[in-house]
Amino acid sequence: MIEKMSNLPTTSLVPFVTSKVNGASVAWKNLDLIRDYGLDHIDDIDTWLLDNYSFSTLPVDESNQQADQSTFYAERYGGQLLAGNGGGGRAGLKGDFQCKGIGPTPLIGSITPDHYRTGMASLTEMLNEALWGEVCHAMLPHGAVRCLAIIDLGNILDDEERYAIAVRENEVRMGHFELSPYFEPRGNEPLLSESLRVKAAIDQFEEICSSIYTGSGTLEAILDGIVKRFAEQLACARLLRICHGSITSSNIGISGKYLDFGTISSLGSYENISTSLGNPGFLYEQRNIVSSINGFIDTINWYRKDINISSSDYVEKFNKHFENQCQLRFSSIFGFEYTEQSPLRSTYERLSKNIYRYLTMGGAKEKYGVTYHNEGGGFHTLDTLFGKLADRDFDSDSLEHSMFLDIKEILAESGEEYDEYIRQKFCFYNESNLNMDYLHYDLIRQEISEMIKSDNIHSVFSEYLENKIKRSNKIKEYYNA
Repeated sequence: MIEKMSNLPTTSLVPFVTSKVNGASVAWKNLDLIRDYGLDHIDDIDTWLLDNYSFSTLPVDESNQQADQSTFYAERYGGQLLAGNGGGGRAGLKGDFQCKGIGPTPLIGSITPDHYRTGMASLTEMLNEALWGEVCHAMLPHGAVRCLAIIDLGNILDDEERYAIAVRENEVRMGHFELSPYFEPRGNEPLLSESLRVKAAIDQFEEICSSIYTGSGTLEAILDGIVKRFAEQLACARLLRICHGSITSSNIGISGKYLDFGTISSLGSYENISTSLGNPGFLYEQRNIVSSINGFIDTINWYRKDINISSSDYVEKFNKHFENQCQLRFSSIFGFEYTEQSPLRSTYERLSKNIYRYLTMGGAKEKYGVTYHNEGGGFHTLDTLFGKLADRDFDSDSLEHSMFLDIKEILAESGEEYDEYIRQKFCFYNESNLNMDYLHYDLIRQEISEMIKSDNIHSVFSEYLENKIKRSNKIKEYYNA
């Protein structure tokens, strides 16, 4: 049974009324998560899901006006790139889960651009949400927010688009403790001011985090845990070439979990590719985390007079954790593991830094357009690195030569021979097929768009997802990630 997260204060939640959508169906359900939440005792889980979560704020046809109504709760949060909204503009909480794509909520602001006001989500988009929740759950150290089910609403707006609701896990985010300074409500809802809302959340910060950071009683200890988890999550994603695209304080949980996957993609190369306007490219995704840490701690210091924390200290902690985690992760390319107590720590660190430098050479300039395997403007790939090291094809003053010497030194400690080790590792690399194109942004959307034409989406998508997870686990096994 999954342990439920502590609730946000009521001042962070805005109630709104929804109407039942007749004719909705369960496109897909997550049987593993149903079991984890202790819902597997329900005889007809599809009916239970529809009775609880097939609701919308949109005007429904006359036959639906007499149907059941249900109250959901929109989450108020701040942070970067909210487009004038005051939090969740198309999502509502009910019980242990959140419904994304429920229609416009009271938190859509008066200055929010039209394309952010619909409150809807396509079936393709929500199945993509489910897929990436499972992939990141499998591949990343702190996982992701997972979907319990995807509810197909059909053509609810009488257009060609097929809409859906993702019933997903609740997750507290750093944004829940930050201001949304540009939010102006559209209606006459009597909302508590942003300042008082944030103060109420920050006053309960330790309690809200208690179910995740057990034993970390102080605010400082909890923050230490948060920055460490963020660093571990981003470093692993960097190694695996998983670009979230929009790592803002509302798109990563305080647990380190990723959520909201509209801009996520695998990349074919270690380049600074941007998948979202206004956000840093892949090689600098951590900059948004630094911005979040600064803003979050400055807000805490303002509202908690018993606290005086240096934001620069926590930024430094995050940067140090992130650098250390990247070094640990990138050394795994050659099958190496080390600890801070290792007598060859400086050798491992130099090797890892050189691997990263080698793989990112020529890729620092920000660019748009997701690359396919070994394509792009970078100078080197893992294939070329293994090839040069296996053939000893390098100059004495090259990065490859420096890596060659470090690998020999590390292997000498355990009595292993360089040429045989590199040959075996190169074979394992080729057998593992580290081509990440199966998670390419365009490919996934094309495949899902075809899939939803099926008469049995659940079966087809479940098999599709299972294959993606198998490939992801094989890649994770190679890196021992």
